[in-house]
Amino acid sequence: MTTILKFTLLLVPFLLMSCASPQTRIVLKEPVSAKLSFEGKTYDFSKSSAIVLSRPSQKGEQNQVKVRMELVHNGSVLKAHGILFVFAYDETDEDKFALNFLEISPSQIEKLKNGSAIIIEGYSASKHKVYKLLLGKEV
Repeated sequence: MTTILKFTLLLVPFLLMSCASPQTRIVLKEPVSAKLSFEGKTYDFSKSSAIVLSRPSQKGEQNQVKVRMELVHNGSVLKAHGILFVFAYDETDEDKFALNFLEISPSQIEKLKNGSAIIIEGYSASKHKVYKLLLGKEV
């Protein structure tokens, strides 16, 4: 094998890894009765599931995915649908080690139950917007 071919074979995996899009990990925390579904998968809040989403690499860009949520509230099932946006940002070392949580407060659940749309935003340890979840009640 020639030297150029050997060098190319060594370089290709490195280039593929460096071209992979950055990822954002979000831990589903509250309410524990909730389940979030998208892209054919369901994630359970009671198990503190973490979702991993591709994040755009260029500042100012965002990815979005359609989601469905189901949770039990005061003994009845509440179903919602919406969009989860994931934003590009310059990740610091602190961001790499910190966890991003998704929590829906009881007051937000009440608003959703009453037909209002709710917005939940998450920020990195360095105060960059990481995600925005827009949810509305399914009818």
